[in-house]
Amino acid sequence: MYDYFVIDNFKHLKNYKIVFRKNNEKIWNDVLENLEDAHFWYNNQELNYQKLVRLGEGHEDHDLSFTTLLNDIPISIFAFSISKLKENYQLNSYGRPVLAPLFIKNCSEEIQDKLTETCFKMCENITEKLKIKKWYSNVFFKEKNELCDWVKICENRNFYFHKTFEAYVDLYSVKNDEKILQKKRVFKKVKENLWSHSLLYSLENKEWNKFKLLHLKMAGKKTRSDKTWESQLNDINNKKGFVVFLYDKLNNLVGGNYYRYEKNSAVYAIGVNDRNLFPKPISHYSFYFGIKELSKKNVKWLLLGDIPRSEDFNHPSDKEISIGVFKKKCVQTYLLN
Repeated sequence: MYDYFVIDNFKHLKNYKIVFRKNNEKIWNDVLENLEDAHFWYNNQELNYQKLVRLGEGHEDHDLSFTTLLNDIPISIFAFSISKLKENYQLNSYGRPVLAPLFIKNCSEEIQDKLTETCFKMCENITEKLKIKKWYSNVFFKEKNELCDWVKICENRNFYFHKTFEAYVDLYSVKNDEKILQKKRVFKKVKENLWSHSLLYSLENKEWNKFKLLHLKMAGKKTRSDKTWESQLNDINNKKGFVVFLYDKLNNLVGGNYYRYEKNSAVYAIGVNDRNLFPKPISHYSFYFGIKELSKKNVKWLLLGDIPRSEDFNHPSDKEISIGVFKKKCVQTYLLN
């Protein structure tokens, strides 16, 4: 419906071609495979999952994410969407600030400059046509690309980009030094056999529903649609994720974590534990087994998620901020560096 917004802005570039992600997820994934260190939020499974989450919240999202080809060779991806809630339009990446474009290794600076400028102008044109008063961009800071072209454009135009603070665990450190885990208090608790556990790459609906019901009980309400839970179960059974379940002495499910993973990164997607067992370290207990499993798979980074701050653009709740504090403690438990 809104594809012409992208196509019109790329007409002036000779030898370039646009392929929308919604029409060809494989070619999008091919570019990700050629990136040195792509953030998990760019993965097909994550973007598709966020679309389901947003749909359940009443948002009408139109995915305009696309791969750019130069002389039929994929060289870049740009993830963004136009969203509509009631009569108001937004420019984002499925609820997150617009993600900066990414380029394959050995892509020349000249090409990167040209495409970055084109993508930014396109966003400006869309916001003007749809009368969007504000839009935000997201940059994941790493030492080598703090001054990437996208950031330079934002700074030169006094444009606000959102600095995302996130909690990561460096899984290479865990893999290369088992003592990192053994020195931790949680390791001693694991040896005490407080709970039994299972690590699963395939699940029946019955098992998954027990986890879902525990989440509902602890949250006190239904937080997202059944379709999102179905999507996550499919990811597990398609070997794109796994769960760690914890059981008490009577074999009752008392907690667990669900992880999704790609080539070099993973995300802690769900965690729920019986609060009646606090302050025992049940949450760290399931993290222990998840981290060990991911390190065996040569996954480099485990993303625990955002660490919200009260001054963030989307005004996070006190609960979201407290969850961020928990994530920081997890990083401290397992040593980030």
